[in-house]
Amino acid sequence: MGFTYEETERKEVLETYEWDRTWWEHTEDTTTPRVLLIGDSISAGYGEVIRKVLEGKIHADGFRTSKALDNPFFLKSIKLFAEQMQRCDLIHINNGLHGWHLSTEEYETHYRAFLKGLMEIFPGVPIVIALTTPVRVKETPEVFHPERTPLVNERNAAAIRIAKDFGFEVNDLHSVIVDHPEWCRDGVHQTEEGYMALAKQIASVVKKYLG
Repeated sequence: MGFTYEETERKEVLETYEWDRTWWEHTEDTTTPRVLLIGDSISAGYGEVIRKVLEGKIHADGFRTSKALDNPFFLKSIKLFAEQMQRCDLIHINNGLHGWHLSTEEYETHYRAFLKGLMEIFPGVPIVIALTTPVRVKETPEVFHPERTPLVNERNAAAIRIAKDFGFEVNDLHSVIVDHPEWCRDGVHQTEEGYMALAKQIASVVKKYLG
């Protein structure tokens, strides 16, 4: 995919390489329901295949980024993106594999603030919070990353707390691939089979809202 993943230990808000990727499906279509997939390179991966699962009955737009939750331009970028969209009927957000400079407490605080800002940009639009996918040792994917795994688990626990407090649904993407190291191609990103499994899980949740 060519998307970067910060493997070094940095304390700055910005990573070594920062990127955004935005995507609108069938811009001329103003009637078909739309889900907005907000996330990182994992979101970009399953965003490439979810359209096959949705079969054109629901369009999957995307805002994919390396921005951490404390990046002051994250919400501003989404606001600009939203102003260009035809419609948005559901938001699915997956954020947990960037911003390693944040403690779990800081992560939770910024996540809550981010969601409040997102609700102002998209008033009345339902939001689904996805759990962060596993991080493995690149050379031996059957082994979970010793430093990142505890943080992923803590962030997922925080995401569940946040979703409960906001009344949002949780989509457990972590459990979909946690027992499938054969789908992990570099410690973080998935093979096409892994992304298809994630896409099918997301589609099952999206269809509950959008039919």
